[in-house]
Amino acid sequence: MIAAVTLATAAVFAGGTVAPAHIALSVSPAHVALDAGESATVKVTATGAARLVLRAGVAGFTLGMHGQPQIMAERDAGAWLAVAPHSVALLGGRVASLVVTAHRLSNARPGDHSAIVLLT
Repeated sequence: MIAAVTLATAAVFAGGTVAPAHIALSVSPAHVALDAGESATVKVTATGAARLVLRAGVAGFTLGMHGQPQIMAERDAGAWLAVAPHSVALLGGRVASLVVTAHRLSNARPGDHSAIVLLT
């Protein structure tokens, strides 16, 4: 699963006043299912005028009792899922491509393995 966060930042104007700057991300596709050895390209689009630097990281996740996703502290997914490039810089209206690859591991347990790509 690929997830994007909506980010907010602040711009400092003359006189020292601070106003929030509008920044938003769009990620397509929002969900990717990969078998071992497969890759998928994900497009990230930024809006707003500010330059945005994003870092991509991988984490495990599970669904809570009421179906809400919960990011897991353990990095089980980190060994078999990779994202390239690890960071991108975007100006408003620009698009970056991230390639998500599922690696084949010899010691993988049978079954589904869920992971989330976090953009921070």
